Amino acid sequence: GIAGGTGPAVLNGETGLRVNGESVEEIANAIKQLLTDKNGYNVMSDKAYTRATDEFSWDAVAQKTISLSDKSRSR
Repeated sequence: GIAGGTGPAVLNGETGLRVNGESVEEIANAIKQLLTDKNGYNVMSDKAYTRATDEFSWDAVAQKTISLSDKSRSR
């Protein structure tokens, strides 16, 4: 949804759809979009998987942590 922790993870219209979780109309429209636009769904799905593995996997998080640690030591 729009609120909560998904903000940085979901790029609206690119890696998923963000909607107001309290709006039945917004939720219904998003579901309808995903069900009727198979190509759009597949593109978003592929981008979401790539983003998740590139930026949020344990390996990616570890690399970012090591990089930050190296930067702080070189100061």
